[in-house]
Amino acid sequence: MTFDSKSTPYGKYLKKIRIDRDETIAVMAKHLEVSPSYLASIETGSREIPAGFSSKLVGVYKLDENEVEELVLAESRTPHKTIAFDMSLLHNNPLFIHTAVYLTCMLPYLDTSDVEELCGKLKGFMAVKHGRVQALSAATPEEVDQAYSALQKQLKDIQNEMAEIGRACRDVKKLRNKADKKSRAKAGGEK
Repeated sequence: MTFDSKSTPYGKYLKKIRIDRDETIAVMAKHLEVSPSYLASIETGSREIPAGFSSKLVGVYKLDENEVEELVLAESRTPHKTIAFDMSLLHNNPLFIHTAVYLTCMLPYLDTSDVEELCGKLKGFMAVKHGRVQALSAATPEEVDQAYSALQKQLKDIQNEMAEIGRACRDVKKLRNKADKKSRAKAGGEK
């Protein structure tokens, strides 16, 4: 079997990033703080993508908006047993951890339209952040503070919307349970 026929979409994109930056597996592995053999096994698809690996890749290689979109698409097309957050990347920030846990708990209960909206907001947030970071390289400290405050507000808005979606999901679950109980009671009474 040749390398490319065995590779996953994620592995192929990882290799593309490495080649585009003219790096060997050993150099990229050093930057990502993994062994070359471990990185090679992710590239070939013989090892599952570890928790937080994509986040680390984005940070280390300062991927732009389009590269992040391609990375997310490649990871989405690669089979997973699980997808997890590397909690160390959340810097022990209780709000970040709460949001990560909320997302993992509630995502299966969201409607497609809710997920599309959330994904759109996250993409928009990333685009704004990426655009602001480039635009702020020559900004005054006050402008940087204002941009940071605006980004924090956007994050808070997203978290509030996720909490609202969570409450709505709990309400729907309660209604389902109530309907199931009535249905079981009715079925028991008909016997």
